[in-house]
Amino acid sequence: MLIGAVDIGSNAMRFLVSSVHNFGNGWTTQRVEYLRYPIRLGSDVFANGSISDVKKEKLTQMIMAFKTMFEVFEVEGFEVCATSAMRDSSNRIEVVDYVEEKTGVSIQILSGQKEADLSDKAISQFLDNNDYLHIDVGGGSTEVNLISQNKKIASRSFNIGTVRALQKGGIENEKWYDLQNWIDTYVNESVYQPITIGTGGNIKKLHELSGLQPELPVSYSQLVEIKENLKSMSVEERIQKLKLNQDRADVIVPASEIYLNIMNWAHSQKLLSPNTGLIDGIILDVFDKIKKAKEL
Repeated sequence: MLIGAVDIGSNAMRFLVSSVHNFGNGWTTQRVEYLRYPIRLGSDVFANGSISDVKKEKLTQMIMAFKTMFEVFEVEGFEVCATSAMRDSSNRIEVVDYVEEKTGVSIQILSGQKEADLSDKAISQFLDNNDYLHIDVGGGSTEVNLISQNKKIASRSFNIGTVRALQKGGIENEKWYDLQNWIDTYVNESVYQPITIGTGGNIKKLHELSGLQPELPVSYSQLVEIKENLKSMSVEERIQKLKLNQDRADVIVPASEIYLNIMNWAHSQKLLSPNTGLIDGIILDVFDKIKKAKEL
């Protein structure tokens, strides 16, 4: 069975087709096709409060292209979800209605809590009965989940993101204080001693820059060293020397700072980064709905 998903993020749109198989003791997914388009809706919304007509048209064109690809793959079902930039856009309803009129595709705008839930769902297959602090950093928001015994203990979405950090004035101090207070309350003042686990394109790239094997954790000190090396380069140098995409080269430093701040506040020295993320959680959510409908 093939299932599709689109994640309309604040920095980029992601398209995924995954296969789902039953091996007797449970279901497993495998990525078949993955595409990423750097639309960066957040640069409109976080600066001006709304999505521009130019970005609205590009969004519509990409949704139509992705819909055609889903038809070619003959997926059993798919969902298109949007996150922080669309949530905060003053003309989000107009944009959603326009896209549906032109393409026939409905966009589901995720709440911060739903986004955290789906990100958590994506990593559940990688967890055991230990305590985990799951950090998912995006362009517009950061979702943090505290998990113990495979159960969510606490969860919160913060308007702290990489594209927001690039805007004039950056991220307000009060938002950082709010995040630090949450960590203090649910991690430092609790009985939990979580392993830190990160998801999102930036942490995957930071882990690659460490030179470690994917299954090995990257240390706090290694992330600091990578961040300082990146900061010493211009965006153009990061593109040329490290072969980063242009829309990754400018956000990777603020992403590293978000991860490092949370690790510092949580007194965490190591971070795992499995190759999964929100879009994989959307895939699992679609599959659960299909499975329930068919009683698989």
